[in-house]
Amino acid sequence: MHSKVLSAYTIGLDTQGVEVETDISAGLPCFSIVGLGDASILESRERVRSAIKNSAAEFPMTRKTVNLAPACVKKQGSIFDLAIAVGILSASKQVSSHYTNDSIFIGELALDGSVRKIDGVILIAEFVKKKKIKTLYLPEANAKEASYISEINIVPVKNLRELIEHLRHGNVLAEFRGTGVEKRDHRFAGRSGGDERGADSTNDLRNISGQEYAKRAIQISAAGGHNLLMIGPPGCGKTMLANAVQTILPGLEMNEALELTKIYSVAGMMRPGEALVETRPFREVHHTASSIAVLGGGNNLMPGEISLAHRGVLFFDELTLFPINVLESLRQPLESGHITIARARYRIMYPANFIFVGAMNPCPCGFFGDKSRPCICTENQIKLYRNKISGPLLDRIDLIVNMRRVPFSKTEIGAGLGGAESGAAANSTSSGGNAFGGAAGSGAESSAATSSEIFESVKMARESQKLRQKNLNRDLDLPGIRKFCGLSFDCRNFLRNAAERLNLSMRGSHKIIKISRTIADLENSKEIKLYHVTEAMQYRGNV
Repeated sequence: MHSKVLSAYTIGLDTQGVEVETDISAGLPCFSIVGLGDASILESRERVRSAIKNSAAEFPMTRKTVNLAPACVKKQGSIFDLAIAVGILSASKQVSSHYTNDSIFIGELALDGSVRKIDGVILIAEFVKKKKIKTLYLPEANAKEASYISEINIVPVKNLRELIEHLRHGNVLAEFRGTGVEKRDHRFAGRSGGDERGADSTNDLRNISGQEYAKRAIQISAAGGHNLLMIGPPGCGKTMLANAVQTILPGLEMNEALELTKIYSVAGMMRPGEALVETRPFREVHHTASSIAVLGGGNNLMPGEISLAHRGVLFFDELTLFPINVLESLRQPLESGHITIARARYRIMYPANFIFVGAMNPCPCGFFGDKSRPCICTENQIKLYRNKISGPLLDRIDLIVNMRRVPFSKTEIGAGLGGAESGAAANSTSSGGNAFGGAAGSGAESSAATSSEIFESVKMARESQKLRQKNLNRDLDLPGIRKFCGLSFDCRNFLRNAAERLNLSMRGSHKIIKISRTIADLENSKEIKLYHVTEAMQYRGNV
């Protein structure tokens, strides 16, 4: 007696179909699984045996052979449990093959016959739609996630007993059709809170005293998706500013939410009860993380931190403490927006389009250039410390900000000691050519701008970019720069002279143009003006 049941599994963000062939023949009781399965697949023999017995069905006491085809491809995981059980039941004529034809079965079995949640379901649902397979049988806990793929028939399975009755008589399990995502341009809330902005009181920019130059850089970074590096002594607010980036980013669009859901589903990082990732990720990586943890890979070719930060923020604090090989490996994804993991038999590509935010001290002791505390580092120590960040890596960072510590008298607490009048006077002195006011690097008077207010300007700038070029300014290629970032004669002449004096690379010059375009978008200006270019130059001159 022979049966064939369809199943599937994921490799990276790709899905591979599998035929679960089952043969039951005369002979001593034996249960073999072939087809290049790993240990978890071989262990499914015990799970399937117990699940069938505990579901009021008969487990055949004869020779049983299960083949997972194609047999030349390595397979792993417990996702085939349900298909193997159905294959045995079908081969032993306990269920009708009428309902198993043109259907895919996925799910992990518990010993009592219940069907447990698995990873990567949304990718398999997409595969079912692409291959025009009629029905997808899956764990009940995964049904909502799969429903975001439209035009497929989904049958949620709570336990094997119910599935057996359904395959015998039909109409026992409720079937519904994937509804897909909404067609309207819907945006979700940010990660930090429940309103549209996602901002909360903890990370709000108004809680950070001074550092107006750095706040302006963060606004530009969020608006155009530009990478940012903050250099300053300990306690100047680098980490707080990095965490504040997530409070000014607009919510996810539906296509972005689906991209993130696929990545987090494959990685097994979906939260309990969560069927769709609805918030932009903010991934803070510790300097002890390995290159596999950052880039992805390992035995199961899982996505790394750079892919988990897709469409969000990747934050490296204490940048110079990271291993050099980890930092240098960021160069390719920072440029291309994806990472390719190559192995002997596989070549997996994960998206990695994120805003990189780095923070570092200016020297080993952290106080080089500080006015109130002397640096104790030697010139050679400073040189070795800074050489940990290579020139090619710096060339891929758009905005570089040098920061200073804010004097206590200029902080919210210090200003409060002088009374309300002094605080009002401090606020009245804000000035400059940006939304925050204040001189570059002054770290002075506190701005009244909140994350909610900056969010509106960032949202407007991003919408302008989407209408004009369909993507963010960071992602503009050379033809896009020529088409959407036209410069006047004065702007071109200024940029040419600056590039020669600062010895800028062609990539660095293009980044200045893209940053200028973002600054113009923040002002709702159709043209890039000279002062937009000069402001953009401030953030590249620090290299």
